[in-house]
Amino acid sequence: MIRLSPISQLLLPAQVRCTGSFHVKFAGHRHAPGHQPPNATLQVHQEANQVRCHLRAGLDFHTLNLPTIPADKLTARIKEWIEDCANGRLEGAA
Repeated sequence: MIRLSPISQLLLPAQVRCTGSFHVKFAGHRHAPGHQPPNATLQVHQEANQVRCHLRAGLDFHTLNLPTIPADKLTARIKEWIEDCANGRLEGAA
């Protein structure tokens, strides 16, 4: 199972509070066809009533829109979404 690397987990709470583009690294990556590359780019856009996120990993591109919620819940939800995308669980990533 692919998870966020420890450093990406530490940086994520600060990243989800900002607008910007960030490099995301994964741990537990298996080099097999159909798996995400070991890193990706996360774009976060803070808007008036929502946070919009885009994740690009290789040729895959995912988008998530969340209402403005407390920072700890927002971080947990975005972490779960990133890992769902990386593991091909698109029903959890939608």
